Amino acid sequence: MTESSTRDVNIDLQSVHYYRGEGPVHRLALHPEKLLDNLLGRRTVQGAIFDALRKNKANRSLGSRRLQPDGTWSGYEYLTYGELEREVVNFASGMSSLKLNSTGMVGIYSENRLEWIVSVLACCYLNITFVPLYDSVAQDTIQYIIDHSGMSAIVLSEKTWEEFASQKHDVSKLSVLIKMGRLESVPEFLKSSRTKIHEYEEVKRMAGSIHPMVQSSPEDLFTLLYTSGTSGEPKGVMLTESNAACSIAGCLELIKLSQSDVHISYLPLAHSYEMVCMLSGLLVGASAGFWRGDINGLLDDIQALRPTILVGVPRVFDRIYGRIMCGLEEASRVKRALFSYAYDSKRRAEQMGGASSIWEGVIFKRFKDLLGKRVRMIVSGSAPLNPKVQEFLRVVTGATVIQGYGLTETFALVCVQRICDKKATGHVGPPIGTVEVKLVDVPELGYVSSVDQHRGEVCVRGTNVFVGYYKDEAKTSDVLEPDGWFHTGDVGEWLPNGTLRIIDRKKNIFKLSQGEYVAVDNLESVFSQARFVGQIYIHGDSMSDYLVAIVVPDAEALVGWAELAGMSKDVRRLCADTKVKILIYEELCKVAKENQLHGYQIPRQIYLEPDPWTVESGVLTPSLKTKRFVMRKMYEAVFKELYRLPRLDGSNGRAKL
Repeated sequence: MTESSTRDVNIDLQSVHYYRGEGPVHRLALHPEKLLDNLLGRRTVQGAIFDALRKNKANRSLGSRRLQPDGTWSGYEYLTYGELEREVVNFASGMSSLKLNSTGMVGIYSENRLEWIVSVLACCYLNITFVPLYDSVAQDTIQYIIDHSGMSAIVLSEKTWEEFASQKHDVSKLSVLIKMGRLESVPEFLKSSRTKIHEYEEVKRMAGSIHPMVQSSPEDLFTLLYTSGTSGEPKGVMLTESNAACSIAGCLELIKLSQSDVHISYLPLAHSYEMVCMLSGLLVGASAGFWRGDINGLLDDIQALRPTILVGVPRVFDRIYGRIMCGLEEASRVKRALFSYAYDSKRRAEQMGGASSIWEGVIFKRFKDLLGKRVRMIVSGSAPLNPKVQEFLRVVTGATVIQGYGLTETFALVCVQRICDKKATGHVGPPIGTVEVKLVDVPELGYVSSVDQHRGEVCVRGTNVFVGYYKDEAKTSDVLEPDGWFHTGDVGEWLPNGTLRIIDRKKNIFKLSQGEYVAVDNLESVFSQARFVGQIYIHGDSMSDYLVAIVVPDAEALVGWAELAGMSKDVRRLCADTKVKILIYEELCKVAKENQLHGYQIPRQIYLEPDPWTVESGVLTPSLKTKRFVMRKMYEAVFKELYRLPRLDGSNGRAKL
């Protein structure tokens, strides 16, 4: 640990200006002169991670649950760090026997599980660049990444093997496929290929002797991470050993992890956010447990693991908030009043620096119990977390709740709220210690530094910023300047205390016909809190002066309401019912008023979609972001019809609230 890692910032001045003749550049107040450029004294992940495996060899590392013969799930069963290192070295030695080396890349195509991490660490041991493949993406995307990366091998799970084998993939560039579990059948297109196919356990036993570690350097390519494709074909983001090491260093400087911490791994490990969280835990000797891969069993996995750290995305936390609030709406007046009093009492006490222990065992204990009783920190990333939801989680769980901001191109991290900032909401904190951040003009949206230096496109430079897009110099030069500044495409705003607020994506801000700018990601986050709303997509047209929306109702909440109202419990029939449309529109208006939105920010016509949007349907990315270009095309005719229908507020002029 560096000396600065034992201190924290002044919450009233969390970043400082660093001038280089080009306007204000913000750095973390702990690193005003020199950015953090090493991980525990090392400049590569390889050096730091294998030090940690040896240092913590008696500690519990990674755990999993088994499905037992009676249909129940076992408790978590762990490998020690020593056992994990042996597993990694044996698998790496087997990979070397298959002629896999640093001249090629290895794909990892699997859900979260022990073998995923072993495969990554084995690649790290041999200085091989690994290419994570989301287990939920379409097979044409898998083929695109195989072809684009030129990978020479893939490690697959039983689940992804079935999906891969069901397609006649072009495997001409693949020399090896390694399948976790038993290899019971091989499709004809693979039998007739030159690709060698082996079982995971077979590869571990393959080498006659231990292969020595292949030393890596800070400039070596650690991983090729493909973006989740919100705006088209995924791009291959090149991240070096140094990039990865520095991102983890920035995480560990902020979040003081220890050997006693436990992490539940359920977000895709192919995403940089989850990957950094997992590697950070391994670096300090903490433990992690993998979920079973079924969203319906996640809560049971959490309660069995009893994590101390819970990492998630706003869509998950919005859902939790919505379900709790919906339950309160249906509770008795006495219960609602008691909860409201306890909540306000605890919130006020915490704002004054105290605690309200009287309510912990009476009202809030059940929320802690749901999360396994030990959660001390909740971390949200991938998109801005609504301030109301962040405060709510902080009060009802008693945990420290922070959110951050980052991109694949920065290996997940740019800014994160500081733990010492107990009241933080509505921003993503100051820059982490590895980067500096500035805002640049976006004249087409009215953000000009000569008028306002506090708003503009977020640009980042630092030791964890990527080196370019693989095989795409044009797209690299579009966003990465020769002097290292990366243009994120996000619009941000500096707050007086040196923290950054993300307003929206440049591409997701548009102008209505009356000249008002609308940031739809922000609005969707607000409206997702509304009762009966499961998912929402907001659309605007520069030829119109109001917004429209597609809403996927929360089926459970809507059916519960319909039953009490004596209506059909069929979700499709309810979505086609005008009364239900008016009901949900009124809930949207209610949330808009609570959040003090302007009239032009409220959708004035909506369409109810009975089928939820999923990753599998191609509408959501694996990190649960909406693919806006897919939505625009899918609902093109619906949007035209919504603008043809009368507005739900009965107005023909500009909307006002």
